[in-house]
Parts: sequence; C-alpha cells; structure tokens
Amino acid sequence: MAFHPLFIQIFVERLRWLTAPVFTELFALSQCIPGPSSTQMAYSIGIIKKGPLGGLLSGLLCFQLPGAVLMSLVGLGVARWLADPSPWLRGLTAGLGAAGVALIAVSGVALSASCCKDRWTSAATTLTALATFYVSAIWLMPVLILAGGVLTLVAYRKKDLSVASEDKHVESFGLPRWAGAGVVGLWLALLAAGLLARRFVPAPAPIGLQWWNAWYTAGSLIFGGGQVVVPLLYGVVVQQDCAQVGVGPGGTAPFKAVCNDKPTSWVTTSDFYTGLAVIQAAPGPMFNLAAYLGAIMARRAGVFPLAGILIGLLGLNGPGLLLLYGILPFWGRFRHWALYRRALPGLNASAVGLVVSAAVRLALDVRSKAPWPDAASAIMMAAFAASHVFKVTPPLVVGAGGVLGVIAWAAKMK
Repeated sequence: MAFHPLFIQIFVERLRWLTAPVFTELFALSQCIPGPSSTQMAYSIGIIKKGPLGGLLSGLLCFQLPGAVLMSLVGLGVARWLADPSPWLRGLTAGLGAAGVALIAVSGVALSASCCKDRWTSAATTLTALATFYVSAIWLMPVLILAGGVLTLVAYRKKDLSVASEDKHVESFGLPRWAGAGVVGLWLALLAAGLLARRFVPAPAPIGLQWWNAWYTAGSLIFGGGQVVVPLLYGVVVQQDCAQVGVGPGGTAPFKAVCNDKPTSWVTTSDFYTGLAVIQAAPGPMFNLAAYLGAIMARRAGVFPLAGILIGLLGLNGPGLLLLYGILPFWGRFRHWALYRRALPGLNASAVGLVVSAAVRLALDVRSKAPWPDAASAIMMAAFAASHVFKVTPPLVVGAGGVLGVIAWAAKMK
C-alpha cells in the first residue's frame, strides 16, 4: 500500500483533483470489491476527472503498463536462466524471496495501524487472519470480508457516520447506470462461463483455457489489494513438494511438474519468490506479478510468451476493473447510505487480516524451502527492520536480501 501516501500527496494536496474525504471513500470502495486496489484507485481518479477514457489513460497507460512490461521481461529472463540454477543463484533467489516476504509483513503492520482503531476492527482483523491461515480456501475470503462488515454494521449502529457532500470535485461517475449494470453482468457471465467450462470441457482442457479460468477466478475472489493476491496465486500456479521434470536446455521445452504423480504446477517455488521480491522493488502494482508468471508459464509450456502474459494480466486484473467500471456509476448514490458507512471499517479491517495471514504463511514457506532455513529467517527479520524501523526503500531492501542470500550460500550457513 505504499502508493497510498504518494497518491494523497500528488492528487489531493498538490493537484487538488479531489478532496481528502472523496479520496478516502474511493480507497474504501476499492477495498470492498475484488481486484487490485492501487490500480483501481488510479483508474478511479481518471474516471472522476475525465470519464471512462480518462480512467484507461490514467490506470492502464500511466500507472500499470510500465511495470507490466518490466515484469514480463524479468519473467522471460527467469524462465531462461533459472530452469536449472547454479547453487549461488539459488542462494540469490532465496535471499530475494526472504526480503520480499518481509515487505509483505511491513505492509500488514502499517495497514493494521491505520485500520484497527478499536476492539471491533481489531477483532475483525484477528479473526480473519486466524481463519484464513488455518483454512486455505478461496471461497472463505469474501465470506470473511462480508462478516467483518456485518460486525461493524452492528457495533456502530448508534454512531453517526454520515458524510458531507463533496461531489463538487467529482466531474464524472463513468458510465451511465444502465451500462454499469451491463458491465457487472458481463463480469458475472465470464465467471459463470469459466466455472461451466471446468465442469463440461473434457480433460485435459486446452492450456490457454486452464490459465484463463485460474487467473479470472482468482481475480474475482481477491479482496484487499496486492498483498492478498500472493498466497492465492501461490496456490494456483505452484504446488508444494513438486519435482520439476521434462525441461530442456534454457527452459524452452514443455514444462511439467509432478505432485503425487499428477501434472499440476506451472512455475516453481523459486520462480515465484524471485518474482515476489522483484515486483516489490519495481514500479507499478503487485498485480503485475501476473505478467511475470504468465511469461514463465508460456515459455516453459512452449507457448508464444505474449499469450501467457496477456492471459495473466487480463484474467487477474479484468474482474476488478469490470466491477469498478460497473459499480462506480452507483457509488454517487450509495456512498451516503448509513449501512454502507458503518460496514466500511469492518470490511477494511478484514482485508487487513488477509494481509497478516499471507505474511505469516509465506514466511513459514520461505523458511521451509530455503537451502539454509535459519539464515532465511534472519534475512527476513533484518529486511523487516530495515523497512519498518529504518525506512529503507524497497529496492535497497530487496537488493540487500539477494546479497545476503549469496553470502549465506558462500558461508555454508544453516
């Protein structure tokens, strides 16, 4: 969520495109619908100033595209050079992954401080974190988000949470309401089509259809922004205890991974955590991880890389952006509803719980997969302190993690 103060500084304080209350409401709205919250904010600001096309200009071309191109190139490089990495390179990627997970934990701490203002929101965060750590199920995320909203809806029933009208800074709500309803219907139709394809298309389904269904389903069920996407994507594209087989020189041959004698995995654990580290040091939103993973999946499956990149980006980002364009026309009305205002703190607090759970789960996984578990834990703690306490920038934290990983390899640490 590092984008949040920067967005405020530029668009609220310097340019005065919108007021602080409107910005806060847009931020809360992006937390309440699936998808990448930072990207949705970039689209939203463009929409309220210049309509639907303004949203595409600000969100796609200015905010997301540069980082997506960079992560695509990194993914292509990883697919080529990490198919059979040397020991020192495994140390480097393990160190990068440890630092990347530490930055996830820093985000969780910062969000907890901003969203957990009382016992009710703290309870929503804690219960959500515990539940999602213990039960790894996609359907559980939206259920817990809704439960957090219901909790504060009841707890704050006697509070006056009315909002003053700030619509003078909102020049457009995007599409007409009838078109917005149609866009929401399109999102639902695509989701239903994917679920039906899983049921009725004979196995094995075409690889492109498998990828699209996995990305689109994940994008439709991720609440709370980029940090929450990490454990869900890990479960989608990586399976634990997989042995990589059938990869030719340079990683260009069709990629297979065997888990319990079934081909299930599309990328390796090392691939995933390397991308996790790089994405946090690169410009753009966390959801650009789809471009990186899509490039690796396509190259190792013998598919034209651009196809994997586009399927990943459109599948993961598409649901949230369709819902944003569909719901924003109605936002001008329901933002004044008392029920919505009282549910918002709980919705946001539950989203923070997803980030906390993700940080703990990923930290344990990085430790178990590292060639030197104790050193990996030490790198994570050092990276957390560097970022949270000493405010070192993410690129430096990630780079230092990689260097420490190589040192741990060279010193044969445990």
